[in-house]
Amino acid sequence: MNFRKLVLACALSLSAAVSVAEETPFIGASNPSISSLYAATTAEVILTFLSKQAFFSTDVSVLGSPTALFNNQTAVAGTTYSLGSFQKGAEIVFSFFVNNTGDTFLSGAANNNADKTAHTAYQQEGNSVLVGFEDIVLGGDKDYNDVVLSVSNASILPILEIPEPEIVSMLATGLILLGFSSRKKS
Repeated sequence: MNFRKLVLACALSLSAAVSVAEETPFIGASNPSISSLYAATTAEVILTFLSKQAFFSTDVSVLGSPTALFNNQTAVAGTTYSLGSFQKGAEIVFSFFVNNTGDTFLSGAANNNADKTAHTAYQQEGNSVLVGFEDIVLGGDKDYNDVVLSVSNASILPILEIPEPEIVSMLATGLILLGFSSRKKS
């Protein structure tokens, strides 16, 4: 009788473990990227590797960099990587090289990729952006959880420069003087 209970307990434990191990979509999976990421301020940008739920091995790098920052199969969750200092509003583009297939995908708009598919999804979290990556051509299962990372000092929207008040007042003064000078001539 005890043997049956033991077998039943093991079977229940195994089924519970299998259901927990199922993939969960990236929190921002409903937001496939339509643009790039941008530096929110002129300062250092830090990438933090959060998780992966992928069988494929993917090297992650900043576009234009000759070396990968990390590989999703060997990186430890919570590890941070400095991307260096960026000017406010500078575009930040990531390159994802999938070793198993030889495909390279870029973050940002679908037009960045040969298959014309967005392979990243974003979720703005304060002054950071969570980035989820999909590693299959044409978007695969579109859960964007094959590589999940956080980028500090980043924004989904381009950062627009707002003119300083003294610049606006100088412009207004110039326009007023221009108006007076044109009235004198007529």
